[in-house]
Amino acid sequence: MGRLIIVFQILIWSWTSIGLADNQLEQPRTKAIKGIVDLSSYDFSRSGPIALDGQWFFHKSKFISPEQPESVDGKELVKVPSAWRRLIINGTALEPQGYGSYQLKILLPNPAPQGLALKTPLIGSGYRLYLNGRKITQVGTP
Repeated sequence: MGRLIIVFQILIWSWTSIGLADNQLEQPRTKAIKGIVDLSSYDFSRSGPIALDGQWFFHKSKFISPEQPESVDGKELVKVPSAWRRLIINGTALEPQGYGSYQLKILLPNPAPQGLALKTPLIGSGYRLYLNGRKITQVGTP
């Protein structure tokens, strides 16, 4: 599975690098910082798809529902994308098996562009994906 993820990351990097080559001076690469990615001034029509890489919040051994406030205790910043086995929480590597919740807030222009989509890589375990507090997909039983 790790090999598939690495190949996916390389393909995405190559594709976005080629796709954004003529716009890189106008649209700097945007990264998530402290659990927020600010796309409020991003020009989707000119620059196309964007990776949501960067610092996401991670809640070890907790399933966080969308109804819970953003200020939930026990969250740590982790680099995404990153393999589970490489995550370090409070100076300790995660056990090979476990669970947790990732959180990212995405700020969009107002009004938000129509036709936005979210593409997820292959995730080798069960998960639920929420968008604006609404479950949009589930794979297996997390």
